[in-house]
Amino acid sequence: MGGLFGYPNQWDYLSELWSKQLANPCPSKDPISRFHMAPCQAGDEEFLGWKRVETDYLVDELIEIIRKAGIYGFGCGIPRKAYDVVMTGELRRASGNAETMCIINCFVKLVRYSRAIMGSSEIAFIFDDRPEQKRNIERIWDVYRGVNEDGVDIVSVTFGNSKKILPLQAADLLAWEIYQDSIDSLNGRREEDGPRRRQLRKLIEGGRVRVEFCSPENVHRLAKVSVPPALLTDIARHVDFK
Repeated sequence: MGGLFGYPNQWDYLSELWSKQLANPCPSKDPISRFHMAPCQAGDEEFLGWKRVETDYLVDELIEIIRKAGIYGFGCGIPRKAYDVVMTGELRRASGNAETMCIINCFVKLVRYSRAIMGSSEIAFIFDDRPEQKRNIERIWDVYRGVNEDGVDIVSVTFGNSKKILPLQAADLLAWEIYQDSIDSLNGRREEDGPRRRQLRKLIEGGRVRVEFCSPENVHRLAKVSVPPALLTDIARHVDFK
């Protein structure tokens, strides 16, 4: 799960540049209606027939737009198989599946980073419209609703179509890169070596975008965090993640 955050004027600037790039994505290529990283990398849908050098050119241009707009970002990955083994019963109802846990982490970290980096007092979350996660996202917001966390209020949580809300396409690019980096980590990529993919290295350069990966070992530690049984039951009853 990955997301980007910034001031409204930064989003307006990013959207303006992004729209122009989609209209002229690559020399000799027709305009595209929406950027989606998976078909871009697979050479599918609107990218059918594109060469790798052409898709890399477009991704590099879009990353430069994110950097030029001054946007910040955060993302994280959790290994689903390890998570499903240990996060069961009441713990699972209180924490949700691996994707829901990533979303919870994004809520926590974006509130923290927003305050520390931008000094913002209000945050509006916008998620890509995915019906299978909408219920759980609303449950997370219900926990935060009306709570002033470190001087920061989450004032709204809404859902939108990435074809119309261009910053969601930028978030998709970051999330795809985090997914690939998480796979690399599971396959033995050491943290001190840094990301294998050049595009992710470019995104995190300068410290505006931060990425976390919860290893299988840390997933097991997470499951062993001591929570009083009565409190765990109360949390599970309240959120009741599916």
